[in-house]
Order: sequence, then structure tokens, then C-alpha cells
Amino acid sequence: MLKKNLLIDLNQRITLIEECFISEIKSENNDVLNCKPSVKSWSAIECIEHLNKIGSFYVSEFECSIENAKRCNKNEGVNSTYIGWLMKLLMLPKKGKVVFKMRTFKQFKPLNSNDNEIINEFSNQLEQINNVLKRVEDLDITDLKINSAIGSFVTFKLSDAFQFVIAHIERHLIQAIKAKRS
Repeated sequence: MLKKNLLIDLNQRITLIEECFISEIKSENNDVLNCKPSVKSWSAIECIEHLNKIGSFYVSEFECSIENAKRCNKNEGVNSTYIGWLMKLLMLPKKGKVVFKMRTFKQFKPLNSNDNEIINEFSNQLEQINNVLKRVEDLDITDLKINSAIGSFVTFKLSDAFQFVIAHIERHLIQAIKAKRS
């Protein structure tokens, strides 16, 4: 895939995420957002809080990686590593449903913080991701490597990390909407 096409796709997906978040979550009252579908399930606000924890890590990694990045052709090819491709595949929802269930590491579990702060932080992170995507148009995003949230023993190409993070957001936004509607 060409980098230009990948960035267009990621920007479109972030825009859809923002629209969905505003219409389905941001405008909802706190009682609905805190309602859990079952004892073992997360509420909508817990899904968003989890996204904030992961997002704060990756936004920081994105920012650090592009600081000293080298410039390149805007339309060069982008190839995934096997790990990047696999992680994106496992995260990506299919036809609006989460396909692969996964356990969350303890440090990324929600702590039930202030609902308004959670909502505002998520909005800010979406904006930060959008800004980073705009800033990498002329950078070599396949040459840049970042650590994964689970540790430095798993690294991503920046291009894979963008795809993984956006798929992760899509996955948990679907989960949050489902929780809200139950």
C-alpha cells in the first residue's frame, strides 16, 4: 500500500471515530455511560478510560518518534512487519463486531475516574492522533520504530502502530456503544 493511501484511510477512520464518539458517547448522560451490561463487562465509560490509558502511551511514542525523523517521498510504499500485521488483524473489528476476545493487562484496566475528564481526555487524544497523522505526511513512517505498550521487547513500525491504535480504538468504541445500549 502507498503511504498516501494509508494516511488517507487512517484520517477517514479517525474522522468516523470522532463522529461516532460525539453522537453515541459524548452526548450521553453519566448514568447510561456507567451502566455495565454484566458484572464482568466494562461500562461505556470504562471502555473509553481504557482507550485513554493506551492512547496516552502511544501518543507520547508517536510524538517522540517523529521528532528526529528523516524526510522522504510522500508516496512511497508501506509494508507491515508480521507482528504489526498480526496485532492489527487481532484488533480490527469485522462488520461492526469484535472478532477476537483479548485480556487486558492490569495497568490498562479502568479505574473509574471522573466521567467528564475521561470524555475530554479521549477527545483530546483523538485530536492529537489526527495532528500526528498530518505531521507524518513527508516522513518515513516505515523506518521509525516505537515500543508497544506491553514493553520494549515488542516494537512496531510507526505505520503499523498507527493502524494498530486506530483498530484498537474502533474495537473499544464498538464495545462502549454496545455497553451503552444494553
